[in-house]
Amino acid sequence: MKVLMHETALKELLEKVVSVIGRNLSLSALECVKLQVKPDSVRATASNLNTWLLAQAECQADEEGVIVVPGKKLSEIVKLLPREEMALEVNERQLAVKCQGSRFKLSLISEKDYPKEQCLLGRDGFIEIPRERFQSALGAISFATAKQEYLKAICGILFEFKKDKLVLVATDGHRLAKISIPVESENEQKIIVPSDIVRYILKMKGKTVRIFVNESTVGLYGKNLGVTSRLLEGKYPDYESVIPQDSDKILIVNIRELIQGLKQVEVFAQDVNEIAKLTILKNANELSLESAGEGFKSEVKVGCECSGDEIEIGFNAKYLLELLSVIKSEQVKWTFKDPMSAMILKPVDKETDELYLLMPIRLE
Repeated sequence: MKVLMHETALKELLEKVVSVIGRNLSLSALECVKLQVKPDSVRATASNLNTWLLAQAECQADEEGVIVVPGKKLSEIVKLLPREEMALEVNERQLAVKCQGSRFKLSLISEKDYPKEQCLLGRDGFIEIPRERFQSALGAISFATAKQEYLKAICGILFEFKKDKLVLVATDGHRLAKISIPVESENEQKIIVPSDIVRYILKMKGKTVRIFVNESTVGLYGKNLGVTSRLLEGKYPDYESVIPQDSDKILIVNIRELIQGLKQVEVFAQDVNEIAKLTILKNANELSLESAGEGFKSEVKVGCECSGDEIEIGFNAKYLLELLSVIKSEQVKWTFKDPMSAMILKPVDKETDELYLLMPIRLE
């Protein structure tokens, strides 16, 4: 079998899938990429058994066939080749890579030794969602997922499919992010998707992303890239129960000015476990941000619109900065109930169902 491709096309194809490949001492086949060749196209697949990536590119081949070859090694070789037409030739158990005066040979493994591919593309019952809106939402909430492996369920993102919308939720127990996207779904269901596949979803192109779900797996497919992943097990926290519905203290603040003030306070907050204090006086037109410890103190005032009684509340300065950085709005609406209830932040000038929550810290 002989396959002709441009170096750039093969390089980009491999780059889309080899990032999922890791060092696997127990199953060497997982260090390989599977190339399914047709006369005019080649599909690349790579996996770590939890996640499967697939991508496709154009080619010219004299026959159909399957090539299973060390993925990262082939990718490294192709990156070093000149940007010219190249050939892949299969002879028995070897792959020859040829481009101008360069020649490389790689040993192949049998297709039957490669794990069975997990792909849901082409099945019935998929949900189609606008790609840009979907990517924007995932990019805005994924920061809030837990990083500790023992908190399995909240290491992922909740996909809650309702009749007319998809609700995306991420939390680590200290903060929470929630965004809803209008979609049409036949079935109402909840699944927990591993947060580490977000980076692949953000690379997808095309107008829409198709989502397929079965009992234990989710598949998401764009025009240029597809990812299939095992779902996370466990019960996701009841996020609605922690969102206050009766907050009566309201701030409207310019996000850029608030971030600038927080960065100044955070210089000292780093030395006291990121703890900072927010003080608002009744009917005032500014808020006070403060961080203090033994031998140091910082205080910054930021202009705002305020309604409600006086309040003094502690919070994690780093967490609030990370949260504000994903809100694409000129102003933020910041609501409170009391010093020990969750704080809610929403963009002011965006017509989106978008909410961010930050738990307070008890002040000494």
